[in-house]
Amino acid sequence: NLFRASLDASIVIDIIKIESKFFAERDWNKRSEILWKLKKYSDYSNIKISYQVFRFLVKISGYTRGGMTASVSDSILDMTLEFFPFPENEKEKKLTIEIAETCGHIANGIAYDSFIHLGNLAVACSGLEILKYLYSRGKEWKISEISETALKQYADLANTLDRPERDDLENA
Repeated sequence: NLFRASLDASIVIDIIKIESKFFAERDWNKRSEILWKLKKYSDYSNIKISYQVFRFLVKISGYTRGGMTASVSDSILDMTLEFFPFPENEKEKKLTIEIAETCGHIANGIAYDSFIHLGNLAVACSGLEILKYLYSRGKEWKISEISETALKQYADLANTLDRPERDDLENA
């Protein structure tokens, strides 16, 4: 247990360093390379590591309208697939549901901002793929809260884009 706690602390510190480098960099292509550095921790991931990674990814999703590239959105999708935790017990199930909600916000933010501000379908598809992944995990693991999160975020996205009173959403 002490070894695992030390390992988790070391990985969290490294994730924080990666986060700092990511936001210090302005070039989106270099940001994608920085984001890929997270992958080396996927084999050591647990609920604590996953929580830290998704905390970072939700921050990134808030920058979508700032010019996110498809390579960064693909990296976010890949990190979601790598780090989404499988709950081993009831306590982890609750945390996994919380992480699923965070993933839903990541997906919605990426899709919405890419539809409205970027006009980049490739970036939007990464967000939609995250929702699809959440839905299928919830069904596979029989955790309805996870699949319901995906459906809720998808419905929110559809309702936001389908507003006839706004004439600036035609392309979206």
